[in-house]
Amino acid sequence: SKLKTRQIRGQTVTSAPLLAREVTEFNTEEAKRLNRPQHIAAKLVDVPYPFDTEMEHTLVVGGPGSGKTVALDKLILSIRERGDRGIVYDPELTFIPKHFDPETDVIINPFDDRSPSWSPFFDAKDHVEWDRLAHGLFKDPKSGDPYWTNVARSLFSWTCFQLQERDPHVTLDEALRFLFGPTQQLAQLLVGTTGSQAHLG
Repeated sequence: SKLKTRQIRGQTVTSAPLLAREVTEFNTEEAKRLNRPQHIAAKLVDVPYPFDTEMEHTLVVGGPGSGKTVALDKLILSIRERGDRGIVYDPELTFIPKHFDPETDVIINPFDDRSPSWSPFFDAKDHVEWDRLAHGLFKDPKSGDPYWTNVARSLFSWTCFQLQERDPHVTLDEALRFLFGPTQQLAQLLVGTTGSQAHLG
């Protein structure tokens, strides 16, 4: 009976309802102090974020079926309620079916028909940038000779760079016609470049 749990300092584990109540009280006081009566806190599992801390990092951890997705669903809903904007990385397409609004949201995915059209010509303006793009598109092989990967990178970067030099308004369709068209046409475009000397010569 003499051994009792006693906390000296530091954080404590508490229940969600108690935490929600204390944070809500804190937020109300801060909103009054800063004259922001319309403040709406984002929520995670019905627990509001402390005043103006939504931009700080949040780690959501749990086993399968523990409710991580449900928690994030509620967070997304609360972000909408606040009138905020957010970037949702959704590789498993978990959130798009439930939250995507074509009137207000944008999907950035070249494999999704709902995504705005994208062209590498929007991003690369010199040969260094084309090389960087080529390395992103054509990954290093996990094993074996990287020769063919390097060939693909070189042909892609030099073809796109040459087309852009010739016409600043060139389209992705035009580049694809050269890359998949007659070899002679591509060879003429790449005359004098490393791409021509190494792979078409």
